[in-house]
Amino acid sequence: MRYHELIELYKKNELDEIQKKRVEADLEKHEAISEYLLDREDGSDFGSLEADVGVQMDVPEPMLSEQRELEFTKKVNRKIKFTFMKLGLCVTMITLVLVLFVIFLLPKVVDGFYYNPGKAVGTYGNQAGLDYYVYTELCMPGYNRDCVSVQSRGYGVYDIMILQNMTYNHSITNLAGRIERDKLTLYDPNVLQRPAVNVFAWYDMDGGSTASLTDLIEKERKVNHCSAGSAQYAAEALEKLDEQENYIAYVSLDKMMPYQEFIKFLSELEEEEQIESVWCAVYLGDQEKNSVNNLGFQCRFSSSHSLEWDREKYPRLVLWNQDDNEYDVDFDEDVQNEDDMKTHFTSMLKYIADQEKFLKLQEPWGVYSAQEYRNAADYVEGNGLMIYGFAGIGHKSALLKLNQEKEVYEIYTQKLR
Repeated sequence: MRYHELIELYKKNELDEIQKKRVEADLEKHEAISEYLLDREDGSDFGSLEADVGVQMDVPEPMLSEQRELEFTKKVNRKIKFTFMKLGLCVTMITLVLVLFVIFLLPKVVDGFYYNPGKAVGTYGNQAGLDYYVYTELCMPGYNRDCVSVQSRGYGVYDIMILQNMTYNHSITNLAGRIERDKLTLYDPNVLQRPAVNVFAWYDMDGGSTASLTDLIEKERKVNHCSAGSAQYAAEALEKLDEQENYIAYVSLDKMMPYQEFIKFLSELEEEEQIESVWCAVYLGDQEKNSVNNLGFQCRFSSSHSLEWDREKYPRLVLWNQDDNEYDVDFDEDVQNEDDMKTHFTSMLKYIADQEKFLKLQEPWGVYSAQEYRNAADYVEGNGLMIYGFAGIGHKSALLKLNQEKEVYEIYTQKLR
C-alpha cells in the first residue's frame, strides 16, 4: 500500500489501532522536521539533519519529496522577501542622500561658479563690502559705500542691501538689489549712478597737462562741454543754490596740478572755503589714447573703515582702517605724501581690475574693463599724480567763496542722492 493511500485511510478513520499509531508517529516526526528546517537558514537537505541528530531517518520517498518542495518554496520566498527589503533600504538611503545633497550641498556647489558677495573677508567684512568700497572710491565721489548685507538664496542667487553709513543731507538711502548668477538688479540704480563723463570742464580738452582751461577755451576757442556750461553760467547757477542744503560739487581746476601742489592748495584754503570728503580726479593721459575718465581717490576723509585685504598684493588699499593703527591716516601728514597716495590709487586700480566677476555685475552702468584699469595704473606709475579737478560736499556759501579762487575755473553741483 502506498503511503498516501495510508494517509487517506487515516483521514477516513478506517485504520486499525496499530496502523493509526504508526501514521500519527510519522506525522509528529515530520512536523518536528518542518519546524527544524524553518529555524535553519543554511539547512538544505535531510542529510544534514541526519548528520546532526546521528540517526537514519525513515521517511517514505514520496513524502520526503513533497516536504523538500515545500521547504524549498518557503526558503525561496524568504530569500525574495529579504532581497526586496535590502533593495528597498538601499533605494531609501540613496534617495535620502540625494535629497540632502540637493538641499544642502548642491546650492553651495553652484554658488562656486558665480560671484559670491557674502564670502567672508576678515572678521566682519564680506566680498561685496570690500569690492564696493574700492569701486565707489575710484568712481563715485561723495557716495562711498563699504557695508553690504547679503542673504544667500542658493544656486548663485543673493539678496543684497548696500548700506549708507554717513549722511550730509539728513537722510539715509540704502540700496536694495539682487544678484542672480552674475547679473545684478538694483531696485533704484540712480543711487549708485556714476557721475557723467563731463562733470569736469576738462572733458574733451586735448591741451595736455600743461595748458590752462582759460587759454584753451577763451584763446583757442575750444568748446566747453562741461555739464555746468560756461564758467559764467556755472557761477550764476551757484547763486541759485539753497542756503540750507549741502551739495556734491565738482570743481574744475583752471590748470592741472601735481599732487603735492594740489595738497598745498587745499591746505591754504580759508576755513569758510573748505568742503568735506574731498576726492581728487587724476589725469590719465590724452583722451584720444585713453578713454578712461573721472577716476580718483579720497584725500580728505570723513569716516574710517573696518576692512581686510591682501596687503602684500595691494599695499595701502585702505588708508584709514580703524582696526589697524599702522594704516591710520592723518590728513596733515600721510595724505601729503605723493608716493603713499600713488600707491593707494594704483592698488585700488589693480585690485578692481582683478575682480572680473564684480566688474561684470556693473556692466549695465558702463564700467571700464579690467584692462583699462590696469592701463590707468601703469600710466600713474610711470607719470605720477596730476590732478585736474576735485569733488566734495559743501554748502552754498563755501562753494561761492571757493569759486573766487584763481586756481578754480568753474564748479558744477548736484543735489545729494
